[in-house]
Amino acid sequence: MQSANTEMTGIVVAQDPKHFYVWCRERLPGLDIAIPKPASLSLTDWIQFSVSKDSMDHSFKSDPAFQIEEFQKIPSKFQTDLSKTGKSVTIKLDMEIARNPRIEDIHHEVMGLIINERFEFQQTGMYSITIVRAKKGENPRSVWYIQSVEMAPPTPMQAPPTPMPRSLSLSSAARENNTKRAIIMNISNFKQDETINVWIFDLKQQGTVKLNAPTEKLNLTAGDMFEAVFTNMNGTWFSGGPVTKIKNSYTTRLNNNSSEVEVLLSVEAFSNPDPSHSSSWIDHDDFGEILDINDRVQNHSNLLYKVWIQLSRVGDNYQWVVLDQAN
Repeated sequence: MQSANTEMTGIVVAQDPKHFYVWCRERLPGLDIAIPKPASLSLTDWIQFSVSKDSMDHSFKSDPAFQIEEFQKIPSKFQTDLSKTGKSVTIKLDMEIARNPRIEDIHHEVMGLIINERFEFQQTGMYSITIVRAKKGENPRSVWYIQSVEMAPPTPMQAPPTPMPRSLSLSSAARENNTKRAIIMNISNFKQDETINVWIFDLKQQGTVKLNAPTEKLNLTAGDMFEAVFTNMNGTWFSGGPVTKIKNSYTTRLNNNSSEVEVLLSVEAFSNPDPSHSSSWIDHDDFGEILDINDRVQNHSNLLYKVWIQLSRVGDNYQWVVLDQAN
């Protein structure tokens, strides 16, 4: 039985001669959805569209080239306009925000993360906030920024709205707890938008990093290790930087065919297949379960096995597998 599609909501935020580009909260920051022209759309339009379960599981959140062709326009959920230049989309939101004299990013239940570069909230209350879709800095991602803030006058007899979480910013202690070690698996570019795909050692999971400067200028390349704060966004571990490059713990090489990083490990003897594993396997502190699905590892008298491993598609999931035995 085929699984039902997932209904998504988006906003047309940009265009070029060949495509409209749609912001969708469920996508990673800066990754818009393309709709080929001609299409009966304009900037500021709100749309609804369906995404299959297979796409949701494998490509929707992070594929920079994801496109849709079928959609329907829907009424705007919030006042949505064009900026004075006619090139940027602005949205007006009414939000209850708790007092916070620090300049911190805020979070909206529909629009998600909103970058705050200069506004303080000196008292708790209802605010009218205008946000704008913009790029800032060198080689940035397009995200929502606070453009203006106005505190709404109190309304007599008005029931107070339910307080909302107002910030995704992390305290120093929280940042330290969320700082993870990771290795760059590959770097993809789509229309000058750079996406860094990584393996997070401390979580034993994949993640995505998008920075405001190109990796070339930061002296980062596939196979490098770094530390950064990661947060879970709609099931995907994401970091917007900053990153701190650290000394590599492993020898790596780049696969010329797939452009994926291969890692050399020294490991103890592999466990035999069991009901949960169809091949020999071993559990590693940084890479999790590693499978020898092609029977590459041969017994020998050494204390440790040296093997090259690569993150590969196994069934419906990605798994570290042995490519070659090095001793």
